Amino acid sequence: MKKSFLIRVAALAVATVFALSPVLNAYADEGDEDKIETELTPLRDAVSEVMGDDIIVGAACTKDELSRKAIQKLIEHHFNAVTFGNELKPDALFGYSNGKVPGTHTDELNGKEITVPNMDFSRAEYMCEIIYKWNQENPDRPIKIRGHVLVWHSQTPEWFFHEDYDKTKPYVTPDEMNIRLEWYIREVLTHFTGEDSKYKGMFYGWDVVNEAISDGTKSYRTDTENASEQLSRDTHGSNSSWWHVYGNEQFIINAFKYANKYAPADLDLYYNDYNDTDLSKAFGIVKLIEAVKADPDTRIDGMGMQGHYNSNDMNDSKFETCAKKYLETGVKVMITEWDLKSDNYDPNDEANKVTEYTRQAHRYEAIYKKLIKLQENGYDIAGFTFWGTIDKLSWLQTQSNVGGGSTTGNTQCPLLFDDDYHAKPAYWAFVDADKINDMQKAFKEKEKAEKESAASTEDSTETSVDNKKIDVEVKDVDAEIKDVEVEDIDVNVDVNVDDPAKEKPHKRSTPMIIATCAVIAAIVFAGSLATQKYREKHGPKKKKNDNK
Repeated sequence: MKKSFLIRVAALAVATVFALSPVLNAYADEGDEDKIETELTPLRDAVSEVMGDDIIVGAACTKDELSRKAIQKLIEHHFNAVTFGNELKPDALFGYSNGKVPGTHTDELNGKEITVPNMDFSRAEYMCEIIYKWNQENPDRPIKIRGHVLVWHSQTPEWFFHEDYDKTKPYVTPDEMNIRLEWYIREVLTHFTGEDSKYKGMFYGWDVVNEAISDGTKSYRTDTENASEQLSRDTHGSNSSWWHVYGNEQFIINAFKYANKYAPADLDLYYNDYNDTDLSKAFGIVKLIEAVKADPDTRIDGMGMQGHYNSNDMNDSKFETCAKKYLETGVKVMITEWDLKSDNYDPNDEANKVTEYTRQAHRYEAIYKKLIKLQENGYDIAGFTFWGTIDKLSWLQTQSNVGGGSTTGNTQCPLLFDDDYHAKPAYWAFVDADKINDMQKAFKEKEKAEKESAASTEDSTETSVDNKKIDVEVKDVDAEIKDVEVEDIDVNVDVNVDDPAKEKPHKRSTPMIIATCAVIAAIVFAGSLATQKYREKHGPKKKKNDNK
């Protein structure tokens, strides 16, 4: 079989899987929506009762995740807001064409004609449509959306910073980059929040700039954050091409200026960052916020403390100290990407799982109490968003060098709901914290009872073995005493024993849909193979003047 044919078949299979991913995801958890514990108090209701009706209680999700009926149901029951995990980032809006500009067209900006890259809003629109439909059918329990993110050193194609949108050519000037920056922000904001947008009013806030402060210097992130990362890469994890073009923080100020120009007045504009409880980095973030506020044409409404914390060493006092520093600049604070890593979680050890779940729940509880305290003291706390919905779909399940990510690749349990969509003790941190210790106590009592039962069973088994030995000995003696000829006895015993040969087979555990897909795949492959062989054997004759 020709290698090129196999490559074509493989490419077709991969393309088909991606094209059908929303459908496959819908089937991936078919029936899982029944696992949602709808009898539980909705998280949004429990928090709003304490912190007010305007409080945001959100969850992040991707397009693939939101296509699952179970995820939709979980969000609809518990949350009043969502953040799109990737679909509003620059690379997604450029159609994930990171290596090469996806075509260009002419547009107008401030009375001048400019050449701009083509954009693709389809992924974000797909998600907006799901939320839009829910809101239309449930006007008393709407779900709002957080935009994430306009300006970021990561997940922005490198070609966006170069002449002719070609990364092999020189970088553009700051003036040219200002034109591109304003155009991009205008296109995104007007498309989703403008007067003529179908989704007008659905967005409550937008992250204008993300992660522009360095973990190392605690000041602005530059183009030399990571010496081993080349700026020629299609996208970056650490280094900033924004800084490379401008050489200073002016792009940050301009981003908030353009966002203020095109965003509706009721759309909160945020700066967003991680390691937000690092006191030294907090000073750098405060400096950034103050620089933005100093420009008369800008608007910055909030600081997004991402909240990628570790349950083993989370310090709620440091959280409160840093949150106050941001709040004292005059902006509101929201935890925007909340989750808790664990250093020693073992999902196969039930006792360990309970310990980690309990530790995690108390960490969530401690920060939640700090948010309530800050609000009671007059500070503007906008709410919080968890970075995911259920544990198995968390970004922390795979190793990542992105800020706040998992550095070990160990299994994690960072969220409020487990792999089966059931509420963990962390859920009760926001609903009824007394139940956290009650659940741990109940487990310990259960564990103790199981150990006692196992010990009792072991003793019972030993006694049973001894009794059987005695019984056998008695029967042996009895057999020797009796002198009975078996052939003289008419044995008429009705033995009611099932014939193993007639035993019913177990119900198949493999879902029918998987079997069906496998059969279809086999038929398609066989057909392709037959077609290939036929073409090789009966292909058209070459013309006499064909090249050889």
